[in-house]
Amino acid sequence: MTIQTGAKITILSFISALFLTGSLAQAQAEPSGSATFSADEIQQTLRSLGADAETLGEGMAKGIASVIAKYGQPTGLIVGGEFQGSLIVGYRKGSGQLLFKGQAPEQARKIFWEAPSIGFGAGATASKVCLLIYGTRDHTQVLGHFASGQGSAHWLAGGSISVLSNLAHDAEARVSLVDVAVGVGFDLTARLEGLTFTTEDSWLPF
Repeated sequence: MTIQTGAKITILSFISALFLTGSLAQAQAEPSGSATFSADEIQQTLRSLGADAETLGEGMAKGIASVIAKYGQPTGLIVGGEFQGSLIVGYRKGSGQLLFKGQAPEQARKIFWEAPSIGFGAGATASKVCLLIYGTRDHTQVLGHFASGQGSAHWLAGGSISVLSNLAHDAEARVSLVDVAVGVGFDLTARLEGLTFTTEDSWLPF
């Protein structure tokens, strides 16, 4: 029996959504406090990492506050920027600094992400990104592919919020990232494909 491409995408999106729901429910159950970032502490950390005016702007602040209100306080964050170009099939590429609560700014690790993106239209956009980390304090668990579940992305004024998970079968190894991004000329469709994170720069999205 042949499964059509559209059906494959729907099935994968459904499975991803189940993992995302369970992962973030577990994160909400974890106690907040000294091991997690409050919204104010995130803003302070962004400043200490040298974030620019757009990253420190009202749009990003509202997005971060919305995520914390819904999912709780994160154990870590990634702050940076990304470029996206598209002509039917496109490409997303970004880089930033990864830091967990309790670490000094000089302990931040450089991290890169990339993915093919599928959407309609042509052009290029640049955006500022803050990814909130749930379920781990180990940077190695933030590496690899993170999938986006169906219905996990939505518009934010001037940008978007989307949820990604590593889809680990073991609940203790399950990690979620909530991607808060702001920028002009946003393409939400392109943020539904998931992301692959590495410690080395690359131009290969597959």
